[in-house]
Amino acid sequence: MDETAVPDSDMSAAADSPTAAEAQDTAAGVVAEAEAPPLPQGGSHWDRLPLEMEDEVLGTAGVLTLWTAGRISTAKLSDRQRLLLWEEAILIEWSGDLATLPPPGRDAGGVFKLVRTRGMYDRLKERCGDCLETQLQHIAARNRFDDELDFDEGPALAELAAAADAVDLLADIVDERESAELDDAVAEAAAESGSMSVLRWIMDRDEALVLKSNVLDRAVRGKQTACIDFLLPKLAPGDVEVDRVLGTAGHVGAVGLFNSLIAHFPGHNIRWEAVLQRAFSRNNCSCPRDVIYYNLWAFTRSLVDRGFVVESAVNAMMDDFCVGLFDS
Repeated sequence: MDETAVPDSDMSAAADSPTAAEAQDTAAGVVAEAEAPPLPQGGSHWDRLPLEMEDEVLGTAGVLTLWTAGRISTAKLSDRQRLLLWEEAILIEWSGDLATLPPPGRDAGGVFKLVRTRGMYDRLKERCGDCLETQLQHIAARNRFDDELDFDEGPALAELAAAADAVDLLADIVDERESAELDDAVAEAAAESGSMSVLRWIMDRDEALVLKSNVLDRAVRGKQTACIDFLLPKLAPGDVEVDRVLGTAGHVGAVGLFNSLIAHFPGHNIRWEAVLQRAFSRNNCSCPRDVIYYNLWAFTRSLVDRGFVVESAVNAMMDDFCVGLFDS
């Protein structure tokens, strides 16, 4: 045996021992930590970060954190960011004052589908009840907060359940309590809200209620592409009021959807005057008239550009529609 060889046990110990340089670095770190000034009362390590490092850390944060930290103002929030902010607040059950959050915007229904607890529901009702009445009704229906529902109003509650995609509640009302029946209004409410579970449930029971032009029309009005894709293959062209459905697409400014519908009915003799009358109807949906105007602008330009209608005819209808609209 080589007398100069190092025993295995000594080699292992040597491997585990820090080098002189490592020991010096460790000692320096301990000294530096020991010499760091104590945090001020109520302070945090965040207070010690240089501004550029704060930006680096916050760059990985969600919209709610950025907004709370004042790194993005309410005025600069995009529609998408508003939805993400509310989505984050709901998912983490944010304990802050919900009434201080920026409004989520017109298309916020999907965000409130994330509410799954009674605690968040009660807080939303307390702080934002006046502006979220419909969303709160849907939350109660989906989560079976039965003490918040009026079971004496069977038909109205059935429509609410359909709009909220609350199949269990709808089945309870129709089958168990027998306080309402399935009818056109229930199918239409489901289509406009994109309630696919309810539509399929109704189809299994009475497909004639679903396979109707007015149900498709309501899905178009709600821009519910999944429902439209579900209904179109099942509807015979002769069963669809094509002019009416196209007019509704124009009314809500769904130009892409409008083009898809035209492609689906290639041989249909479209009556463009009827389409425009439907599109310019002031009673077709609950949108404010100025919103309808901006929807119509994109829609009518598309028709003119493609040669479907004469520009002078569209301009005349637009002028009539706008009478008094922008008066101060």
